[in-house]
Amino acid sequence: MRTFPHKAAEAIQVVFDEAPLFWHKESMRLSFCFASKNQSRSVLLLSSALLFAAAPCIGLAKQVEIIVTGVVTSGNDQSGVFDAPGSNLAGKKYTQVFFIDDTKGFQAAKGIVAMPGSNPMKAMLTIDGGTLFYGVLPTNVTPPSFVSRNSRNTDRVMDISTGGEEYQVGEAFGEGTAEASITFNLPPYTPSYNWGSALNYTTAPGNGSDGSFAIYYGYYGGGERGLIVLQQASGLLKVSQITETVIPAFHLESLEALTVSGGDNTSFWKIKWQLLNPSTVGGWIIQHVTSVHTIYGDPKSPYKSNYWEAWQVPAGSRGPVQPYDIWSTNSGGLYNLKTTTGTANFYEGIVLPSSFTPNGSGYSGTLMSTKPGVTPELPPPTTLPVLRSSTFFW
Repeated sequence: MRTFPHKAAEAIQVVFDEAPLFWHKESMRLSFCFASKNQSRSVLLLSSALLFAAAPCIGLAKQVEIIVTGVVTSGNDQSGVFDAPGSNLAGKKYTQVFFIDDTKGFQAAKGIVAMPGSNPMKAMLTIDGGTLFYGVLPTNVTPPSFVSRNSRNTDRVMDISTGGEEYQVGEAFGEGTAEASITFNLPPYTPSYNWGSALNYTTAPGNGSDGSFAIYYGYYGGGERGLIVLQQASGLLKVSQITETVIPAFHLESLEALTVSGGDNTSFWKIKWQLLNPSTVGGWIIQHVTSVHTIYGDPKSPYKSNYWEAWQVPAGSRGPVQPYDIWSTNSGGLYNLKTTTGTANFYEGIVLPSSFTPNGSGYSGTLMSTKPGVTPELPPPTTLPVLRSSTFFW
């Protein structure tokens, strides 16, 4: 599934090479000095059978957002994830957004990589209004995600990958990846080789920066039905611009989606919105919701929705008066796949745009929401986004 199979090994090598090492003769172990405060990881390096123990350094935790935009050079949407089933995606604009939490995984100056049970990355890919999420499903093995800036390479390359994630529940299964490889040669540019430093770079004609994506979900129906493909899309990408924004965690207000009942990847999920601190002047929690419902044998499938909804937070409160959000699925029938994604932020002190009306989407009950397909004009949010995704097979 992964189109850059050599990149993970290179990225991990960069991280390990750049991490300061200390040899403890008494305990016969190596300690790595991590970049983020209070971070402690134990790593079993199988090739040498050495146990590495993390030694925290002076530093501050941060959240990093990397946005990569460009054009799909070749790609097919076999099942209608982004467009109509069977669509040719070539020539369409795309946006990849990688969210990295540096309190997870293993990192040094030039890179960060996932470790077993600790994936620092979530990501989303949008093409033509359809969106895929990565790093949110309950995979059996932690996806080997990474970010790497390699100054030893004369091409001055930055590589990003969600890793080849694999998901399986019963007879349902899925896998996918999203990647980007940036070359800073046209125009010539020498970035900081600290992976978590700010960056803004636009490629020129002839620049070879590229990327890829793939998604594949299916179900083994048994008997004559055999393997049933429910969602499938893949493609190659040409990078036009990359922007990296770094937000120190101690500067942030924080928004949480606390599970009340049910859970992701089930037919019912109820959450409660909650801010870390009371809002000073009040504001709005605004969530962008997309869903793709594929029904095997239905010629009108997939059924899609795409809208924005909002919860008002009073001044002095840590949450809305009605703080809950419920995702539910009618699980009747056979061989269905429904993926619902939500990206939510809190906006302090804003006036809700006029594109929001009571149940404007037709799916939001008493909430204010937009009509399907309408994107509201919003200022920069107060919080980092809360990403949720639920994929349910039945």
